[in-house]
Amino acid sequence: MLRAAIRIDPFSPWLQSRLAWALHLDGQQTESLEQIHKCLSLFPNGDGASLYGAAILAFNGETAQACEIARSLEQRLPHFDLATAVHAYALACSGRATRPASSLNGCSGWAANAISFEDSLPRLMSPSETMKPPWPSCALRTRLAAPGSSRHWPIRA
Repeated sequence: MLRAAIRIDPFSPWLQSRLAWALHLDGQQTESLEQIHKCLSLFPNGDGASLYGAAILAFNGETAQACEIARSLEQRLPHFDLATAVHAYALACSGRATRPASSLNGCSGWAANAISFEDSLPRLMSPSETMKPPWPSCALRTRLAAPGSSRHWPIRA
């Protein structure tokens, strides 16, 4: 579907970068790297290209370029938590940060919590890998009692 959309609009930075991300998540390493390099050459300061590019390049060992791209994105968009998260991930992949949280400088929201756990970042960025929930598979789940109701009751999974 992304390839069809790109045929219609080949100069859409978000479509190009999302195709690279989709290839990355599908485990197509070579194709993902080719696509993100193409995207970064077409849109060197594109937000999507920078975000996805830094994550893909860091995961695939091109950490120097990933760190530079992520640092630049974080400076351009200081309130964009994903930029901070990807920058911390790139630093962690490069080995330049003993703890990814060391680069946060006041990061807010979920990114601060996610990055504070050094070992969680590689799992979050790994393609084709789902994180296991912290509860056993037979754990109780909740559901809404009735539309508009705030009552919940446990049900078996």
